[in-house]
Amino acid sequence: MINEAIERLLLYDDHPLMIEASECATVRSENKLLHALMLLSTVGYSVIPVLDREQRLVGSISTPLILSGIKTSTEYNWDQLEEMTVGEVMNTRVGVLQQPYDLEDVLHKLVDYNYVCIVDDHGLFIGMITRKEILTRVNFLAHQIDHYYDLSEKAVSYTHLRAHETPEHL
Repeated sequence: MINEAIERLLLYDDHPLMIEASECATVRSENKLLHALMLLSTVGYSVIPVLDREQRLVGSISTPLILSGIKTSTEYNWDQLEEMTVGEVMNTRVGVLQQPYDLEDVLHKLVDYNYVCIVDDHGLFIGMITRKEILTRVNFLAHQIDHYYDLSEKAVSYTHLRAHETPEHL
């Protein structure tokens, strides 16, 4: 469980933690690979969510996935960019949480994913929380915590530390 004071500071900001779906770069599963490749090269993200016609989250797509999808054993078949769909090559393993979400769960998911997609009860894509946004807030926390709280070191047992760590490393 995240300490309440830490959670308050992580959530302290003028703008919301989650980027609303209307502000997110996404593609649909029926889009051609060329469309997805052009979008990825334009938005500057390495991976974006894939939605179905009903706006449900179904996967993610990246440039490496697209290139892998059009590669034969010896070369790339560039014509496939206009023939194959995103749904044929997308990754269905996506970091996803249902709203309402818990900040602790978001942090756990962001260890393995660049972003966490937030969906409603029906799987409809609501938005995403990016690793970048969380790290920005962690940076704020690391530099500002003493402006909000008086901190003092406790006398604690350091037996849970790894063998090479000492209290001086903290």
